Amino acid sequence: MVGLATGLALEGYRPIIYFERHDFMLNALDGIVNHLSKIERMSGGDYKTPVTIRAVIGSRYPLNPGPQHTQDFTEAFKKMIDFPIYEPKTSSEVIKIYEIVKNSKRPLMVIERKDLYEEDFK
Repeated sequence: MVGLATGLALEGYRPIIYFERHDFMLNALDGIVNHLSKIERMSGGDYKTPVTIRAVIGSRYPLNPGPQHTQDFTEAFKKMIDFPIYEPKTSSEVIKIYEIVKNSKRPLMVIERKDLYEEDFK
């Protein structure tokens, strides 16, 4: 998915990749860390890859899906990639972040925490 999205971005598209859980992103690390994150720098700024990665951290409420689907690799991603990572905490932050996404010419990641969606139901 990451390779396809990177190629589409190089052709002028603005793909969005949706990872339902952080643990699913582990298989995509090569594409994220070694390609998507470095193409602009490796090309001296000639190539832009405006790919948005939506990465979800599973909710523990009302039913905890277990340790795999609730893993949070945000801090590890921050150490491995060169592009911005956004972590909205409120609905107004979500709107602001997606305005940034809409106008970005670089890759970026949005971390969505399902537990925040459940706040009104607790």
